[in-house]
Amino acid sequence: MNKNILLLLVSTLLLYSCRKDLETANWEVEALSPLVTTNMGINNLVEDSIINTNSDSSLSLVYKNHLYDFTLSDLVDPFNKSIGNTLTVDSLNLGTTNVSKSISLGELSKQAGLQGALIIASNGSSIAVGPVNGIPALNFDIDANNFFQTLTLQEGYMDVTFDNGYPVDITNLVYSFTNKSNSSLILRDTVPLIPAGTSTTRINQLSSGTIIEGNLVVTIDQIESPGTGSTKVLIDTTDLLDIDISIRDLLLQEATAIFPDQDFFDETNDVPLENDFELTSMRVRSGKLKISGLSTIEDTVRFHYEIPSATLNGGPPFAIDRIVAPAPSGGSISDSWEFDFSGWDFDLTGKDGTQHNTFYDRMSASIDSTGSLVTLSSDDSIQLTIEMVDIIGEKGVGYLGQDTIVVTNEDLEVDIFNGITNGLIDFEDVIVTFEANNRIGADMGLQIDKITSINSVYSNNVNLTWAGLGNPIPVNRASESGNPPIISPTIKNEVINASNSNVDVLLENTPNKLNYDLTVFTNPNGNVTNYGDFIYFDDGLDVSLNIEIPLSLIATNLTLSDTSSFNFSNVDKNQQVTGGILKLRGDNGFPFDATVELVLLDADSTVLDTLATSDILASAPLNGDLRVIEPQRSTLYYVINSNNIGSLRNTRSLVFLVSFTTGNTQHVKIYSDYALDLKLIGDFNYRVKK
Repeated sequence: MNKNILLLLVSTLLLYSCRKDLETANWEVEALSPLVTTNMGINNLVEDSIINTNSDSSLSLVYKNHLYDFTLSDLVDPFNKSIGNTLTVDSLNLGTTNVSKSISLGELSKQAGLQGALIIASNGSSIAVGPVNGIPALNFDIDANNFFQTLTLQEGYMDVTFDNGYPVDITNLVYSFTNKSNSSLILRDTVPLIPAGTSTTRINQLSSGTIIEGNLVVTIDQIESPGTGSTKVLIDTTDLLDIDISIRDLLLQEATAIFPDQDFFDETNDVPLENDFELTSMRVRSGKLKISGLSTIEDTVRFHYEIPSATLNGGPPFAIDRIVAPAPSGGSISDSWEFDFSGWDFDLTGKDGTQHNTFYDRMSASIDSTGSLVTLSSDDSIQLTIEMVDIIGEKGVGYLGQDTIVVTNEDLEVDIFNGITNGLIDFEDVIVTFEANNRIGADMGLQIDKITSINSVYSNNVNLTWAGLGNPIPVNRASESGNPPIISPTIKNEVINASNSNVDVLLENTPNKLNYDLTVFTNPNGNVTNYGDFIYFDDGLDVSLNIEIPLSLIATNLTLSDTSSFNFSNVDKNQQVTGGILKLRGDNGFPFDATVELVLLDADSTVLDTLATSDILASAPLNGDLRVIEPQRSTLYYVINSNNIGSLRNTRSLVFLVSFTTGNTQHVKIYSDYALDLKLIGDFNYRVKK
């Protein structure tokens, strides 16, 4: 047999006999797999936004946060006020109605019998006149329809003046007024004596409910004369007894009349503003003036409203005239108007110019007569309402008052140390500045009463010790100049540092919040400018806390963290890893030794495992100026066994906990180019099935 063929047969038999063993055998092989790379710099300690690079490339933390502020918008609520007047018809004036009637001596003598005939016969002669009596009643019509048709009074007066032009005295004159339509009596009166050549006036008060019509009847119910005795007098039958009737001062229940043009209301009033300040002037930022009128008067009502102390851009004072049309019979009519008061300037010294928080206005109302008869009752009225709606000041001038504002137990959240998870830190210097920015034209005072540094993680509190605690810091008023005015604020900085306080210890506590008390004083010296303070709507006092920390420090286990995404399936797709080593290669650009722990987190950020090593990332070498020459490379080793594999397979995030220690008592500066580059490599054992 050919030797080659024999060799082939033997080889085939041997391979066949070993096939079952090959199918069940396992081999473990090693493989290197890069897993995660990351770079850690000072931004892992604090946010980039608060890192300041100094001229020598060293770094400082510069942090500013708000402590307290107030503006005009915080101190003053919108101003609302309603000014109203309801003017009823009983305040309207019908004027005075005057009507006259004359009776000649000849006319009266015709009713006086024989003595009267003698008087008529003696016209132009001088005779002694005997007694006259028994004259029958004399009736005279009076037409007042040009003034009114009917009046129903609450009260009023009818004055009757008798002017005796006769040459004889008149006695026992009885007169009465009645309405012609129904003879209803208005009044009756007796005049005992009217000497010859004299006059007398009878004032008659009319009772409530008295009705007076336009058609009246005056009746001389009785008139007598004692004569002249033996004294002769010249007889002139044209001599007159004049009767003048004046209806006045009527307070109406109801009237059908022609009401004349008239002002029935005119009033000037001071209007106070409710304000904690004592302002002498104010510019309005926004707000409205609303005017409404509701009338049941059947005549045209004209009203005028003005605020003499309010102007816009230096123009004339605010003034408006509006008309409310006649109301329908038995009904009412209304109207309203609205005006934007934005930008208006108010003088708030009142009508006499000596007050504060007070403007004055003038309201007047009048009737424009229609010239026709209209019916009004005491229930008819014109209601005028002036509303100041949501008036907000843009600027106030005056005295802003002397006040003390106490702020206690306030918390200021501090996030500059959020990147530090553990360890101790010793800063070479810390500078804290309390900055008060005053944009108010009033002197202020700021007093820091307490500051406590609170580290909630370690339940550690540190109180600030500083000689300035509890002592007011004066903050001068702002000033303004130009047109439009430009405000020049006053900025007061009160600086504390490690030489005059324990502020370095306060911040080395790496607080997550500061608890503080402070007090703000307004005008601590009183009204020193004689009402010259000013304040604008958007301006006020702002108090902030500024922290500057030069990054020159001593660190002991100062722990920073960085989180990277991680998915072990990329290197263990078939779950064949049985163990191995994680190698962490670090290029340390910091002048600190460092240890690194690896924390394994699942998709819910739950800790699955923590991998530690005693290996150290060596610090970078320094030159004579204590500045890093170049990064130092080190490798850290983490042993992976079968117990860790399950955690790795469920890991979705990997946290690098880097703990730095300076290793000496000399403060070391941090520069902008310092960084730590980390690269995690897996050196795994794989089980290979075949």
